[in-house]
Amino acid sequence: MLILDHIGIATVDADRVVRLLNTLTGGAPAAAEDVKGEGVRVQFYPAGYTQLELLEAANVESPLSRHIRRRGEGLHHIAFTVSNIDAQMEKMRAAGFTPLADTPQAGARGKRIFFLHPKQTGSVLIEFCQPSDQWDITPMGLSETLLTALLQTGRCRVAHAEPLGHLIAGADKAGEALRLAAAGRCVSLALHNAADISFADITCPLFIGALADVASDVLALQALWPHAKMAILPAGTPDQVLAGLLTAFWEALDG
Repeated sequence: MLILDHIGIATVDADRVVRLLNTLTGGAPAAAEDVKGEGVRVQFYPAGYTQLELLEAANVESPLSRHIRRRGEGLHHIAFTVSNIDAQMEKMRAAGFTPLADTPQAGARGKRIFFLHPKQTGSVLIEFCQPSDQWDITPMGLSETLLTALLQTGRCRVAHAEPLGHLIAGADKAGEALRLAAAGRCVSLALHNAADISFADITCPLFIGALADVASDVLALQALWPHAKMAILPAGTPDQVLAGLLTAFWEALDG
């Protein structure tokens, strides 16, 4: 399953679009970044489960500038996250599509990217992108929405074999995950809404998250694992919030 990474919007005045989006959503964009190889300046704007990428031409000869002269401002491309950009390019070629470059190129935020020719994709430019640094994660008993939220960060890829990387377990898989962690088979362990679990000697970094309705059970675990990072979330907290806390936890481990 491909995960939507962002939607690209071409503009001649990114500041104007930012002001509009600020008014509409109350959000704020990330700092602008120049992608010299593409001749564009980009800003990413959070939009729920995905992002808007505002693209402004750096010079009149850039491909984006030519695009705007031909088609005007507005939708420029739709981008999907992949874990292996080279394999995705070969897969698309084998399916009969024509990438716009022979090899993946350098994109914003250190990503490797390539585009498909829009004549083959309903006149919509399709981009595939691979983040420069990704964590291997092994989900166990997670809801589909939480796993999707993690993958949508673009920072995670599912490990299909050992090493397990960062292990994340829901309540019904906590015991099994603890046994794997105690055996030293993961980089870190994250438990979500886990309760009534047996003690295990855990020395790897540990994250314990829970919604408020099971917080009392989870807080009892803190005495067992005082080194654990704890996060008690209000009932109804969106999964992308927990996904953000987990990525921040892993970033801290990277140091």
